[in-house]
Amino acid sequence: MHRVLERERVYCTPGRDSARYSALDDLITGYEHDYRPAREYLRFRLPALLLTLPPSMAVRALRSAPGAVHAAFTGSVDHLLTRHGEGRPVGAAANLFAVAWEARRPLPKVAHAVEERLALRLRGWRRTDLAQVGRLVADLDVGLGAAFESWRRRRLGWLPPPVRRLVRRPGDP
Repeated sequence: MHRVLERERVYCTPGRDSARYSALDDLITGYEHDYRPAREYLRFRLPALLLTLPPSMAVRALRSAPGAVHAAFTGSVDHLLTRHGEGRPVGAAANLFAVAWEARRPLPKVAHAVEERLALRLRGWRRTDLAQVGRLVADLDVGLGAAFESWRRRRLGWLPPPVRRLVRRPGDP
């Protein structure tokens, strides 16, 4: 456990990227550690650490990770989107979408699972929160902002206000 905490400290300390990425590689390979407390700690901590990377780097790290890390990452979406106290965790949602989008070709199962969980979680969010997620996604990559808006409309059932008035819901007079 001491080794896991030390490697996490190295990863979280600003400085040389090579030392940080080496520490992250150690955490990923240590995910299947025999010592149960270390394994349980990494199950909750590693997905959040991966979201601190640029999306392409997170996907690269996931590509080299064992399947158990993929499962932990996809299974952590709910936790990453609900663990914050006040407000919506729009930053986590933007990063999750960006990683899922980047992972579509190299890791289609991971991308699909993250998108499914993300769609379920974001469905109840206010439009202002979703718009903020869209802005953060666009800040990560301009082209990705348009992809998020398209995904948002397709997956979350968003309709512009003039169209929404024309669509009748079941049970409406």
